[in-house]
Amino acid sequence: MSTNLPSPVPVSITPVRSIVGLSTTGSTTGSPTFIQGVGGGPSAFKVESALQSTTIIADAVVEENHDDEAVITEQPVEVGSVVTDHMYKLPAKLELIYAWSEGSPQNATRDISFLKNIYQQLLGFQVGRFLCTVNTGKRIYQNMVVQRIIEKTDNQNENSLTVRLSMQEILFAETQIVPVVSSASQAIPQKTAPVVNKGAVSLGVGTSSFNGGGSPP
Repeated sequence: MSTNLPSPVPVSITPVRSIVGLSTTGSTTGSPTFIQGVGGGPSAFKVESALQSTTIIADAVVEENHDDEAVITEQPVEVGSVVTDHMYKLPAKLELIYAWSEGSPQNATRDISFLKNIYQQLLGFQVGRFLCTVNTGKRIYQNMVVQRIIEKTDNQNENSLTVRLSMQEILFAETQIVPVVSSASQAIPQKTAPVVNKGAVSLGVGTSSFNGGGSPP
């Protein structure tokens, strides 16, 4: 008994690429969501905030370059070699090369300003200091900002847009308020007690007393 089953066809699953950015100016109470590219496009920018919502979807992804570096500290000693006693991570860096064409499926109305509008929106990401979550094919980045935008136009790409984006991670420090105990329980309150506001203080006339009323001893 034989069955005529179709031959298996390999399926290529394109990972979802997106940039979800929140504007750092004003309120940001929006709820960002990841999106799939139009027409099966591989990449998407997503920017949402309480003030505005901007979505930029790339027609093509040319490159995604990941840069991670750590610093190993070195302390010289009096005798012997340099001592290595600490290591810390530098902010992650990401370089993206995305491209669009004037005949993009996103430009259904054949708007002649389609490429210019995308370029201006990318510049807005940088000027607005948007914090971005970047979903690449290899990993997800948090708190990324656009550091540099490079675009080149010549006689070969007048009707297309290829942009190189350099992004860098922003590292935030966590702080907390620690209450200071009262000066009564401090050993040296004149040195360790908190500053106390005593209000306005007026200057007075200084006085000096010397033995015998002559020159100071």
